[in-house]
Amino acid sequence: LKNMIEETIIFMNKMKINTIQNILPLNIIDDILHDSIDLPWGFLEGKRTDNKNRIWMHEYDYPSFQYCVHKFQSSKGKLRLELCKDKKGSWLEQHVDDVAKIHTMQIYLTDAPASTYFDNGPTEAKVNTGWWFDNTGTELHGLEPLKSDRISIIINYVNDKWRDQSVLC
Repeated sequence: LKNMIEETIIFMNKMKINTIQNILPLNIIDDILHDSIDLPWGFLEGKRTDNKNRIWMHEYDYPSFQYCVHKFQSSKGKLRLELCKDKKGSWLEQHVDDVAKIHTMQIYLTDAPASTYFDNGPTEAKVNTGWWFDNTGTELHGLEPLKSDRISIIINYVNDKWRDQSVLC
């Protein structure tokens, strides 16, 4: 994966957040957006678990979804791959990730005025860009209310202690 992306390392307090660009072929992004057109949007009111319409990409036979499942398989841990169709106004309280998460990544499939924020402000949400970090339990992050609908992919690698095995690829 590292040969396919450009990385910029940002130090925020003691956090190491990596930004990435050009992760997926643009035709795959177009296919994901097309394939997911009839899948439900979710609304977040403080926690991602507020969304009752979660989309686990491994549960669908769309070639674009399966491309992502195969692309992000890794020896880092078990893969948890979610397509997020977040409605305007969605927000997340600041939080650190579950200790069972080893690695967290978010890739934006649509542009948004602002997106996930860390201690020094929001990340830029442009098509085919994103961020990632290795979870140390100190990466405080959240989401200010979205000013528009947003579609992204959340990639988590988790350890054997992850509580819901059904959401793993």
